[in-house]
Amino acid sequence: MASSGSQKLEEKLICCICLERFTTPVTVPCGHSFCEKCINSHWDKEEQAPNRQETCSCPECRKCFPERPKLSKTVQLENLVELLKQEEVCPGVSEGEMKKAAGSQARQCPNHGRPLELYCVTEKRCICCVCTVRSCQKHQRALFEEGRKAQEGSIKETLEEKRREAERIAAEIQKLEQQMNHVTVFSTKFKSGILQKFDHLMETLKECQKKVSEMVTSEHAAWLKQMQENQNCLQHHLETVTQYNRTAEELLSSADDVKFLEEQHLLSPPTKLEVPPVIQLDLDKNANTVAKFFTEFSRLFEALQSNLLNPQAGGRKIRLEPKVFVKRMPEPCLSENELRTKLLKASGVVFL
Repeated sequence: MASSGSQKLEEKLICCICLERFTTPVTVPCGHSFCEKCINSHWDKEEQAPNRQETCSCPECRKCFPERPKLSKTVQLENLVELLKQEEVCPGVSEGEMKKAAGSQARQCPNHGRPLELYCVTEKRCICCVCTVRSCQKHQRALFEEGRKAQEGSIKETLEEKRREAERIAAEIQKLEQQMNHVTVFSTKFKSGILQKFDHLMETLKECQKKVSEMVTSEHAAWLKQMQENQNCLQHHLETVTQYNRTAEELLSSADDVKFLEEQHLLSPPTKLEVPPVIQLDLDKNANTVAKFFTEFSRLFEALQSNLLNPQAGGRKIRLEPKVFVKRMPEPCLSENELRTKLLKASGVVFL
């Protein structure tokens, strides 16, 4: 029950025109106060009356003014009305808490134009006193502080998880970059070695040289393209997670409880990204392709083998070095028949 002091204060905050508490109170030159809407409506009626006079009067003391006074909001009266509302909603609340609540309630309900007072847990929105007895009467409600604490825990947990995910993604991107460098170095060496060996072959093997070169280049481009796509995917997800983290941190650091509660449900964490599988270098496929070319010219290779083993034969020195060393990925070894082993040895390709 309101105290006698509160009752007397409430009587002083009643507009004598609408008999309700002041809404945007203004004071006329005679010192009496009214709702801005009420006094303007009163003067409009006086100006439209059949026996219209050239003056505006005060509804309280009937004092007339030669010109329609200019009105300005009476801030102190408006603050008293807000404080009285707070006292009715939360009796016994300290002055500091009332000031904090008044700051939070500066924003008004979009449906009823009243200050926001509570948080509707069911509809996840801030509501006014009218909402509590109408649309949200049977809903679960909470104070701003309680509503924020209930949501902070979930957001903090998600934020920490996304931070760890961002670290994992950054580590995977670094691994991909290292793999891309490895593929580039490997492809360059492999192509260079094959080209050097084909330079020592006869003119009839030039077409074979061209096909192998194109094959290696195509494989290299395919590997880099796939790895680049994986990197772009991870980079995009990293940017999404980083943006989410930045937005969540800004929301958590906000001192405005209403803003926090109104925007926290809009904060949707990005889905967890599955790290793309590591791309394996299928060197056996390359070796089989090269072996097919060698098989087509097996007779020619056999004829050249004596020259390869004896560089002085034929009056021309044939260099056997450098050999091409290819580090193979851990894959099942292919069965090597006698012909393929002989051809690979003759080509100078050594697998480690």
